Amino acid sequence: MGEIISGERRLSSEDLNARASRAATGLASLGVKAGDLIAIYLRNDLPFLEATFAAGLLGAIRPRSTGTMPRPRRAICSRTPAHGRSSSTPT
Repeated sequence: MGEIISGERRLSSEDLNARASRAATGLASLGVKAGDLIAIYLRNDLPFLEATFAAGLLGAIRPRSTGTMPRPRRAICSRTPAHGRSSSTPT
């Protein structure tokens, strides 16, 4: 892959892989695993790409969404496994 450029920021493919691996470790510590449906609510920028790659490393499913979603009144960390049960924790 080479280099990813976003504004003034540059990220090599090696750095992206390392950052995504660390993010995947964090997601796994929250209980995210293969087959889980997760939502990533970030601006379309490098952190979004890192989180998307992290989900892929774990085998989690990130449904397609757009950046036009309304801003939430409070942040919710929600994990919905493919079998339909969910858990939420207000933050």
